[in-house]
Amino acid sequence: MKFSVIITTFNRPKHLQKAYASVLSQSQKPDEVIIINNGKNYYKNNFFPQLKKIKLKIINSKKNLFPSKARNKGAKISKNNFLAFLDDDDTWHKNYLSEAKKIILKKKGMIILSKIYKKNNNSEILFKDPTNINLTELFVKNLGVTGSNIVINKKLFFSLGGYKSELEPSEDKSLVIEALFKKIKIFIGESKVFFSTHEELRLTTNYFKLRYGTKNFYKKYKKVMSFSQKIKVLKKLNIFRIKSGQIHYVLNFFFFFLLTKIIS
Repeated sequence: MKFSVIITTFNRPKHLQKAYASVLSQSQKPDEVIIINNGKNYYKNNFFPQLKKIKLKIINSKKNLFPSKARNKGAKISKNNFLAFLDDDDTWHKNYLSEAKKIILKKKGMIILSKIYKKNNNSEILFKDPTNINLTELFVKNLGVTGSNIVINKKLFFSLGGYKSELEPSEDKSLVIEALFKKIKIFIGESKVFFSTHEELRLTTNYFKLRYGTKNFYKKYKKVMSFSQKIKVLKKLNIFRIKSGQIHYVLNFFFFFLLTKIIS
């Protein structure tokens, strides 16, 4: 059993170096690291320190693939049976992969999530603790699923359809939703992922992308959502519409806002 680590990056070389360093420092070394570069920087192997036992491959994309397509590309060219994804501005605790390996070997785990902590703060959990992850809440909240805390069997990853770019930024939780639909058990690792809260350019501030992804997420899952879930997602969609410049959706927002108050 071997790991392929896939790091996606976009114009954040300093953050990238820290993310990569956290991979090299793992007590359980991966067999390979694949860096998919979406940004303007052109990276060569000599930009990164290397260990003999870890193969390094860098793909400098001519266009921005955004996270989903970049991760999928890395997954396709990976050589190993387990994939571990990492965003360039996040880091892993040194036991991240070793904890995942324990679950894979002892419990035959196919998907492992780890808890997400604020960078430089080992006690503050961000999002929610994913231990009790379930569909009821997952449709309307992020229960601690990001592009940096998922380890998954490669065959399962592709059987679930990989990351769906049209759903960004909900592509990561959609992957877990698809697994839950298939009754795949989600295991929670004991190690930590450290999530960066910097103010640099990131997908979660791209309201056009948020609007597009949320709209498609709603279309994809509305048939299996409850009425309450639909209202909450539509409220969120209208927030993104307004923030992306579609001011005429203000009345829609207040309508769904009032509905959420009534049904809560």
